[in-house]
Amino acid sequence: MSMDTLFIAEEPLVQVGKYSFDNRWVVPYNPWLLKKFNAHINVEVCASVKSVKYLYKYVYKGRDAASVKIQKEGALDHDEISCFVEGRYVSAPEAMWRLNEFNLWHKSHTIVRLAVHLPQQQPIVYQDGHEAQAIE
Repeated sequence: MSMDTLFIAEEPLVQVGKYSFDNRWVVPYNPWLLKKFNAHINVEVCASVKSVKYLYKYVYKGRDAASVKIQKEGALDHDEISCFVEGRYVSAPEAMWRLNEFNLWHKSHTIVRLAVHLPQQQPIVYQDGHEAQAIE
């Protein structure tokens, strides 16, 4: 089948004025969401682990960035901090999210690593290269 093949329905389902519409013009929707939010919300079912992976990657993908700097030929002046600050683009949704101080991530519970030592023994703290002195 070639790429220029065009599929046309034999009979249009709906005629509005001089325009004909078939099921290619219909998008999935949820009547409950339509009534609740008084707006059309395109809804499709994603029942795969890959969809969760895609959403996670999409939300946390970061921002688009580009930096351009004009300098004399042969001069080596690479300032990573200014390149990051000047090349950062913050979209409207990200700006709103950060201005309202919403969390970008969430921990369900905090895990704290506790210092543990054997009974009747003291923990030993040492610097690299001075292990023998710490044992004495």
